[in-house]
Amino acid sequence: MSAILKHPLVVAVVTGLLLLVGANAIIKGYQLRDQQSATIAALESQMPKQLDAAMQLAMVKSVLEDDTCSADPKKKLRDPYVYGLTGKTCGEAEAQYQAYFQAYLKDPPAPPLARMRALFRSRAVDEGAKALSILSDVLLTTSESYCIIKVRAQADQAYARLVDVALKEIDGTVTDEIPAEFKVSTSLSQCTGTPVCDIPRVSAAPDMAARCKRP
Repeated sequence: MSAILKHPLVVAVVTGLLLLVGANAIIKGYQLRDQQSATIAALESQMPKQLDAAMQLAMVKSVLEDDTCSADPKKKLRDPYVYGLTGKTCGEAEAQYQAYFQAYLKDPPAPPLARMRALFRSRAVDEGAKALSILSDVLLTTSESYCIIKVRAQADQAYARLVDVALKEIDGTVTDEIPAEFKVSTSLSQCTGTPVCDIPRVSAAPDMAARCKRP
């Protein structure tokens, strides 16, 4: 058996197989890096626009509720603080809200975030993607002015940190420690008038267990 393994032909075949396996592993590694880089690029292209759209929706909704627009669609808004609503009626503001909402539904932030969770090994990337999804959901739900400001601020921080830890993984550093920017309770503690625990992703967040009183 030893003589067979030492035969030049056998050595050549085994060496060739090992080189082939190694080459395939290298190719797959480069392919994964390319997919990861493309996903980060998609996130950088889409996420800021999606957060802007979600915040705009939240702010228009806040104006509509502050002015009790449901009682009188023809009522003029009282000194609205949202760009584009000055001089508008409640009905016109409601129409703008619906237009923004339909535009948002056409390009939701979930696809690149879900893809990031699938392609990256870092626990930090996984938690960051989940945190951004949660914060986006809250912006689409709340009408509290202070909540909107705090959630958007944390969403911006979480987005920047997510890109950072994802790029580090591409460079070879897997981050399992969860950055503070991904702990959604930081900003959601300010949303006292919003039923955030009714949002499935919020109630499932580890740092929201106490507030949402999960068993």
